[in-house]
Amino acid sequence: MTLLNKPKSRMFFVFLLLLYFVYGVSYKFTFSVPTTYICALILLFYCSIDIIKNDLKVNINHVKFPLIFAVFLFFISFFNYLYNSDGTPDLYMIKISFMYIIILFLIPFVVECIFKGQVEILLYLGGVGVVNAIFIILMLFVKPFQSFYLSLIDSATFDLVGGSEAIDSLMSLRLVGITGFSAYTTGFLQNILALSMICYIHLSSKKIHVFYYISLGLIIISAIAVARSAIVGTFIIAIISLFYFSFFRVFKIISIITFLSFLSVWGIINILPQELSSFFIHWVTELFSSGMETGSVKSNVSMFIYSPSDFNILGFSKWYGDYGGYFMSTDIGWYRVLFSIGYLGLFIWMFFLVSLIGFDTLIKKNKTCILGWCILAYVFIMMFKGAVLFDSYQSIFVVGVIFYIIKRTRVNNYKRC
Repeated sequence: MTLLNKPKSRMFFVFLLLLYFVYGVSYKFTFSVPTTYICALILLFYCSIDIIKNDLKVNINHVKFPLIFAVFLFFISFFNYLYNSDGTPDLYMIKISFMYIIILFLIPFVVECIFKGQVEILLYLGGVGVVNAIFIILMLFVKPFQSFYLSLIDSATFDLVGGSEAIDSLMSLRLVGITGFSAYTTGFLQNILALSMICYIHLSSKKIHVFYYISLGLIIISAIAVARSAIVGTFIIAIISLFYFSFFRVFKIISIITFLSFLSVWGIINILPQELSSFFIHWVTELFSSGMETGSVKSNVSMFIYSPSDFNILGFSKWYGDYGGYFMSTDIGWYRVLFSIGYLGLFIWMFFLVSLIGFDTLIKKNKTCILGWCILAYVFIMMFKGAVLFDSYQSIFVVGVIFYIIKRTRVNNYKRC
């Protein structure tokens, strides 16, 4: 049975699973358990039943090397935890590296069992980004909807930003999106999902309607709306689009994004209260007017106070500080990883990331090589902002699926990548 012949109710269920797997939402009715964990279990069970019922054989060769490095990362994290047992270590890196392993196991099973290797999974992931974009926009402009939806979210999600009182403050601009709180990781994930949509448009043999371009524009606009750092991702997307699309398609995408941007600004000025609209416009434009003097940039720069000698080969197995917050009072992603798992762990993690894209992919002179290097550059830059692929470890699933599909289509000579 092909993807198109499957019951729509079944594929809608699959879409919801992907949505809540990619966005780990902590609802009150899930007893504060992030939906990522719940959906991971359901997807594993779902695929296992399909394998047994249809006697399927799933080839994991495309994720073999990143899986090996993820296992190494898990054992290093576990050993590091034991080694630092007298220094109040935490389990964060063990948990994240274990989730890396689960995600990598899921990729081939979800692609092969549910989507039968078809590129439509990239469209579904793009759709996940569209749904979150709609939630971001609705919660930004429709206060009653924001209040209602946040009442379903576990209070711990926004306790750190002022709790329930935050919805009546400027912080309410952050309390948007399907998770109930959006920050730099949301902007990053939205842009990665936008890349999934771009890859679908590029690889699909079907007619691409204007709806797909509007969807792409919504994802990008929503990314910028919640995180100024998403502008870096927008620049990356622009570079990739120039290689992947014709001039006409690039012009169409730019036109739609420009139109949606003006529509968003109009909505901000005319719908949001004056205090919120003034703050939001200043917040968005501050990066262009102030440059390195921008508040968040200055804050990040002030954290660059450590030298290579402050870290060691194994790390301290600490992600959080003794009294909450960040260990050693730094939010720089590179620092946090080094403090947690040291130079050895960082080295293994970097090999993991490169292998996820593919060693062979990065040395071939084609469009996929450009995509791979652009994503690596994006992650490298964002790690100066925060530990992006640890705070948003679900992004690994999206990146992994993109390159899994590309490798699969290349092997099958479906379309030159």
